[in-house]
Amino acid sequence: MLAARKAVDLDPQDGDYARTLGVALYRAGSFEEALRVLTRSGAMNADDPITDVAFLAMARAAVGDHEGARSALQELEGLEASDDTNEYEKDLLREAQALVDAPTHGMEPVKQQ
Repeated sequence: MLAARKAVDLDPQDGDYARTLGVALYRAGSFEEALRVLTRSGAMNADDPITDVAFLAMARAAVGDHEGARSALQELEGLEASDDTNEYEKDLLREAQALVDAPTHGMEPVKQQ
């Protein structure tokens, strides 16, 4: 994660660097910060939004924003249906669907320290 932070510090307008940091933050359990970074990276990656939208859906579910998670998942499903997606993107869709559609909407909100 340190390398991703440094990359974003060196080039804050690079959407790929921001996406990488957002994904790393999400995977590390820093859901609130991941949500902030992924929101910004999604705006920078409008031409290739699938990964950003998938992790936004999952991060929103993780912080308890079930409506936002459902909205992002619907956007993701629309992107998947209209785009030539690769296996990684299909895996992300399945992961997001499982998390957002879980009976507890994925996980209970995590309090960040």
